[in-house]
Amino acid sequence: MTQEERNLLVKELSSRLPYLTYVEWNDGYALLTPDRLMAIISNNFGNDWKRPFLRPMSSMTDEEKEHLQSLHNIISDENYEDGYSPAAWETISEFNDYCHEHHLDNKGLIGKGLALKAPKNMYKQ
Repeated sequence: MTQEERNLLVKELSSRLPYLTYVEWNDGYALLTPDRLMAIISNNFGNDWKRPFLRPMSSMTDEEKEHLQSLHNIISDENYEDGYSPAAWETISEFNDYCHEHHLDNKGLIGKGLALKAPKNMYKQ
């Protein structure tokens, strides 16, 4: 794992702490806690990457798709030539929080090998 990948994973794991995310742990999985996050970081990820279990974006329910589409529309409508409006920045944050809360892989970490595809019923939708 490169240093850039470690940095990305630390940011991702940190931002998912409030949302009861599962991570690889001792040949199985466990809920991510602040203590576990600190152990992962202090061990420099060791030989095991301690990746989070995330849902691919393709696993979204119709309700999730509709909600994220509505947020995307706000962001698109508030995009000006000189940047985003304050409302758009707030909505971008809401979009990311929603994906974290629903354990969605909105950053493509599964494809990069930095996250594992969550088993079907790990997170109930």
